[in-house]
Amino acid sequence: MESTYPFSVTNKPDTNDSRLNEAEMLARKILATQPNNPDALNGLGLIMMEQGSHASAADHFIQALAADPDREDFRSNLRRSLTDAARQSVDAGEYDQAVAYLQRNLEMEPDRVEPLCHLAFTLYSAGRHAEALATADKAVRTDEAHAHAHDVRGLALGGLEKTTGAIASFQKALELDPDFTSAHNNLGTVLLAQKEYRSAIGHFDKVLQIEPGNAMAFNNLGLALAEMAKFVEAEAMLRQAITIAPDFAEAHFNLSRVLLMRGNYVEGWRENEWRWKCREFPSTWRVFPYPVLEDQNVQDKTVLVWSEQGIGDEIMFANPIPDLIAAGATVVMECGERLVGIYDRS
Repeated sequence: MESTYPFSVTNKPDTNDSRLNEAEMLARKILATQPNNPDALNGLGLIMMEQGSHASAADHFIQALAADPDREDFRSNLRRSLTDAARQSVDAGEYDQAVAYLQRNLEMEPDRVEPLCHLAFTLYSAGRHAEALATADKAVRTDEAHAHAHDVRGLALGGLEKTTGAIASFQKALELDPDFTSAHNNLGTVLLAQKEYRSAIGHFDKVLQIEPGNAMAFNNLGLALAEMAKFVEAEAMLRQAITIAPDFAEAHFNLSRVLLMRGNYVEGWRENEWRWKCREFPSTWRVFPYPVLEDQNVQDKTVLVWSEQGIGDEIMFANPIPDLIAAGATVVMECGERLVGIYDRS
């Protein structure tokens, strides 16, 4: 399960907005004859932000500032575009690029807390937990009353497996801002890992009181209920998370596990395909130069069965292989080296 922080792109831009397209054409027409026109460069940057092209927007704001360095509105737009470009990079798993955008922001605002918090979260997401903690500590020193700083410090401590410190940091964030949903979600996540299910549920419920459409809270609530073997309720919570955020891969994958535990194998295995899109899933999708088997007719076909995850899964999911062979398939099997002799003799 992923931690949460108020630093993610959730709204998809409307790239077919005719109003924006007309404005873009006008700005480009001006720049064709006046390539250093600062207002046209700034305007085109704003249009690109609306279209979701934040990195390109930042390039135009940089050019606008070069043409008119005294315009504070250009500088403010550049800061926003760099932050949003970093968000997109985090969502895409491009952490080094996200760090570069945020460091550029910090060059303009070295003593502002929010860019430090964003950088700490990005470093945490990249698995650079010690660096994340150092950055979060700097944010806390800059403003000890900033709830976000304590929240992201808790994430960094959790990444370093310093659970007691993480809990204390999340609690401090909530002391400063009792309605800070990110800290509630993150504290609930830690408590869930500690098997303190009811306390965890209390924090997820609090998030939903404040933000009824918080998909992460529904996902986390579903996990907690599943751990308590309340599978019907867990399924409902996970389905609600997916209704709110249809592309929420972790919610789909968590739903698959609940469905499989309930014996709903058809939908459960279908939802299980979302595992490939989960950021922290231990194995990755592999591309082969062969079509994926889509139907049940395997007569006279050669089927490649490839392994993933671990030796336990390889053994457990070897059970259907005799069925493939009995149905007329020639099976080519990939497996861990330790299992070659066993499968060869079976």
